[in-house]
Amino acid sequence: MSQYRQVWADHAENTQAVFLSNPRLYKHERARAQAAFDRASRVVAEIDATVHTPEELESDA
Repeated sequence: MSQYRQVWADHAENTQAVFLSNPRLYKHERARAQAAFDRASRVVAEIDATVHTPEELESDA
């Protein structure tokens, strides 16, 4: 499961770095990139919630 988490985390990071940090992006492209970033972030959070117990999450921080 951690391999999928890493893929989604990388996707979120790349979307934020490449698209959302670009000030010249058109509004509709920015909205699409934001939706992709939000989805990837949500998937990572759901994987973390499913795989890790609350104690494990605290020790990772």
